[in-house]
Amino acid sequence: MFFVPWILVKAWILPLPDTVQEQVDEAIGHGFDGMIVYVDQAGKPPEFYTAGWKDRENKLPAHHKSLFKIGSISKLYTAVAATKLVKEKRLSFNKTLADYLPERIKTTYAFKSLIDAGAIVSFGSDWPVASASPLEGIYAAVTRITLDGKNPEGWVPKQKITPEEALIAYTKNGAYASFEENVKGTLAPGKLADFVIISDDITKVEPQKIKDLKILKTFVGGEKVFDANMMPKKDN
Repeated sequence: MFFVPWILVKAWILPLPDTVQEQVDEAIGHGFDGMIVYVDQAGKPPEFYTAGWKDRENKLPAHHKSLFKIGSISKLYTAVAATKLVKEKRLSFNKTLADYLPERIKTTYAFKSLIDAGAIVSFGSDWPVASASPLEGIYAAVTRITLDGKNPEGWVPKQKITPEEALIAYTKNGAYASFEENVKGTLAPGKLADFVIISDDITKVEPQKIKDLKILKTFVGGEKVFDANMMPKKDN
């Protein structure tokens, strides 16, 4: 049997609303508190579209200068647009964004700027686009070193963050982003005891060594579900 993503199929075949604002107004009905859409087209001034709330409890409407939970819901449309541009020979997958947008690229993954501005930054794996390993994600955020070796000092190094900030983004803030901060994200009485034991202190080792640390034990709901010592040894 094959898994069919019917939600994506439906999104693909149904006609879109006539305007961006109508699309945003329709999307807000799928359980989001607030939404901001930024559109920047060549030859036209940038435009912002908002819907919902910045603060639902206090009835503050969403505003394009607000900082709140950010979610990506445009990947399907981005993939389609990119494919069309390649077919029209206006884009090449053999080039990077740095080749097309050298100035804009300086603001990619601007973790430090967002944190300094007061935003709650949360991390996730986005596998298979990126590694599913949080340790590799933390390593990337702390060192900004790219896999191709072209940026030994880090990609836009001024956006490096500390191991503590990266840990918070993966744990406490990750739970916040999924509206589960009351049950997980931190170790506290009444919350799920989900945690791992690592081979070294991630906040004290050399940043370049973070990706090579090992998970020794994993606990879910207080129960041990993984123990590296119990794993069969690999033959040399």
